[in-house]
Parts: sequence; structure tokens; C-alpha cells
Amino acid sequence: MDKYFTGTGDLFTALLLAHLCHDPDSLAAVCERAVSAILAVLTRTAAAGSWELRLIQSKRDIEQPVITVHAEPWSPSTGSE
Repeated sequence: MDKYFTGTGDLFTALLLAHLCHDPDSLAAVCERAVSAILAVLTRTAAAGSWELRLIQSKRDIEQPVITVHAEPWSPSTGSE
């Protein structure tokens, strides 16, 4: 998406904290839910031709996101770069 949206950082922080309260043992699942919800909100916002997040219209996506982004394990490289 090549657009600018106001409030995405605030939304990410709020979603991350809310999901962490419900699932404190799985950071990967929490991140998947938060990022998937944000993607749904941004898609709806872009479709509306707006730069202001369509939060009310995205209530269901925020509360029960369909997981569209999957976390992958990461480990630091052992070689020098």
C-alpha cells in the first residue's frame, strides 16, 4: 500500500497490548493478530479513499481478526556481515 495513514502506530500499540493481556505466552500469535487487524483496517480505509482510519467500520476485524500474516521464527546470524 503506497499511502500514508494517521494513527497506525497508536493502533498497533493498542492491539499489541490488548492481545498480550489475553495471551501473554505467545508473542508470535499476538503479533499475527495485531498486524492482521491493522492490514484489514488499512485495506478498508484505502477502499474508502481516506487517510483517516476506519476504526468503527473495522470493529469486527479489530476484535476478531482473520489471520493473514504469519510470524516466522528468527535467529540472529552467527557469521559476520
